[in-house]
Amino acid sequence: MIKPLLTLLAAASAFSAAADLKIDQWGAAAPITVRTPFMNDSIAPNGEKYKPTDLLRSRLRPDLQITPVTADTAGVITLQGSPAANGTLQMLKTRLRSERFAKGSLKVKSQLPFIIELNGKEISSKLTAQKDSLSPASEASAALRLEPERDANITVKFLALAGDSIAAPTFEATFVPDASFENTKLAFGPDLLRRFNLDDTEFGNRVSSLSMSPDGKYLITQYWNRYSFDRSHTYSTLTDLKTGKVINANLAWGAKWMPTGSTLYITTQAADGFDLVTIDPVTGAQTVLAEGIPTNSFTWSPDGSCFYYTHTEAGVSEQGPLRRYASPDDRMPGYRTRYFIMRYTPATGISERLTFGNHTTSLRSISRDGKKLLCSNHSEDPTTRPFYRNTFYILDTETLAVDTLVAPGPSFLTSAMFSPDAKEVLFLGSPSSFNELGKNCGDNPIANDFDIQAYIMNLETRNVTPISKEFDPSITRVVSWNNTNGLIYFLVEEGFGHNLYSFNPKSGAYTLLPTEIDNISSATMGDDENATIAYMGNGYHYAGKAYILDLKKGRNTLLADPRAADLAKINLGKVEPWTFTASDGTEIDGVICYPPDFDASKKYPLIVYYYGGTSPTSRSITQPYTPQLFASRDYVVYVVNPSGTTGYGQEFSARHVNAWGKRTANDIIEGVQKFYRTNEFVDSTKIGCLGASYGGFMTQYLQTLTPMFAAAVSHAGISNVTC
Repeated sequence: MIKPLLTLLAAASAFSAAADLKIDQWGAAAPITVRTPFMNDSIAPNGEKYKPTDLLRSRLRPDLQITPVTADTAGVITLQGSPAANGTLQMLKTRLRSERFAKGSLKVKSQLPFIIELNGKEISSKLTAQKDSLSPASEASAALRLEPERDANITVKFLALAGDSIAAPTFEATFVPDASFENTKLAFGPDLLRRFNLDDTEFGNRVSSLSMSPDGKYLITQYWNRYSFDRSHTYSTLTDLKTGKVINANLAWGAKWMPTGSTLYITTQAADGFDLVTIDPVTGAQTVLAEGIPTNSFTWSPDGSCFYYTHTEAGVSEQGPLRRYASPDDRMPGYRTRYFIMRYTPATGISERLTFGNHTTSLRSISRDGKKLLCSNHSEDPTTRPFYRNTFYILDTETLAVDTLVAPGPSFLTSAMFSPDAKEVLFLGSPSSFNELGKNCGDNPIANDFDIQAYIMNLETRNVTPISKEFDPSITRVVSWNNTNGLIYFLVEEGFGHNLYSFNPKSGAYTLLPTEIDNISSATMGDDENATIAYMGNGYHYAGKAYILDLKKGRNTLLADPRAADLAKINLGKVEPWTFTASDGTEIDGVICYPPDFDASKKYPLIVYYYGGTSPTSRSITQPYTPQLFASRDYVVYVVNPSGTTGYGQEFSARHVNAWGKRTANDIIEGVQKFYRTNEFVDSTKIGCLGASYGGFMTQYLQTLTPMFAAAVSHAGISNVTC
């Protein structure tokens, strides 16, 4: 049996510099027979002779099944003796962790030749055999630097050769701490749950995207398994939504849906341009639909008659040592580049340029009959808030006649799309859009422009209705304006998470969908069905997880959770809500993340984290400021969403505007004071704070207001706004 972590910690704490720690818990792989190569008496190209101990460096699968073994009371494990012929390679593995940073030496003894590996790399060896009992001659040592949240994975490989005649070899391992770390507590064991570390925020397998066929019958799931910064694997699967079964586990990467039905397509490089190839989802049969198309990145017209793509034109390039900046944004690379809309018709093979001019044109939406394009022009205007100008208009695809919806001028709009019948347009933008039509921020004079609202324009009357003015969550994106039931499906920012809502344009009612993920990152559904929606996202204890929601029954089915097995090996901290009522009566949202082996009788240092920009901090382990990372180092973590955060209503988010952080800082200070006074396990002399961007500025500002923080980290914070 592997000793429980707390038992090991308690036992290790009793050791001092005079009493070294025996590592007595290991996992053993079944012995493997190894043989010396043919012609081993000849000379290699490098001039060296073959050594039987080279077999120690034979590559073994890292996931070999291991069986727990425990040393005897003296800390000794008996190994398999010399075989009658050939040789035997034996492997023992364990994990070693300290409660804080520590240094020391790992001393290994055995009569057999052996090598020691740390995290897969050889760090020491003893390549001779001794027939007697364990002695100084049978020892090898390696220096170790231990970290609290990153385990030392120790592997020892032993080689028993027929000619060694060692009947019952043994093995023992001891950790000897350096003098200044002699009281450091240690934990070890082959099945020891490890701590969350920085690599876990970036690497591992996860669902990266979902795409449902227009008729709702099939779902493409893309995965990204990232091993390191330069090694990764991507793959796609195809699921039959009626049966829930994966019918293609190796779908062509980059496969997408044709605009109707459930036919897939891919593009392949051709001698001139690209070939367009369709794929039958059931049989996998491929058909070349068009040859030599001009691009592999485009948007289909819903009627399938043509597609639209972008034409790029570089701006004027100035030569010489001086450059004239036409505007503040002109300092940025690529600012002078412009983008325009092109149409390609496969039946005729003609590419048509639909827009021209000095301002970038963007395609926002296409009517279902393919006869109308919803477009916008974009330009900078440094003189008037919000410092950019947009024009939204409808372009007739047959006559190229233009119908302007939003005249040129300062614009707070960010996106637009047609209704299924093309009689209305859905806009997303700031509360200040349409002359502050969506503004609902109480006594605050200016709304927070990042608190995104939704508006519907009737194309016949040109009347605009703000449909989210009384809806507190901030809208992130439109998943679908469904053609079957007429409902609009929104992904919204709400507190620490992102949720899915449906909106009924007739009744004006929002309905929260019953989902299983705390922080939904994306969702997909078919335009011509309303039975299912697929979604994916993250939480504090999972990442890249995906579900299918039956909209009729309100039932969720797990589609994929590719990181589950890896995360099951990590001892993650418990996360709970922690809210407080500020002195002005406002409830301030927050969470507490406990260290993995939390003990309420101890005193813990506290880290306080708050948002950057104005968006709330979200439930996720895929970003480097996740509270799980700090909790893994035995900090208690308090994450707070103070005044100014979007997703809690316009009045709350508008407190951020022109406030220069005062009210936000007051919320943080008051919350931290109530937090450590309420929770006796917090060491009030060891409180640190950190944030990035606006949170970096906030970190600096807090130091001028209170001596409460013993340490502070400002990441990308603004210290001089005049620069």
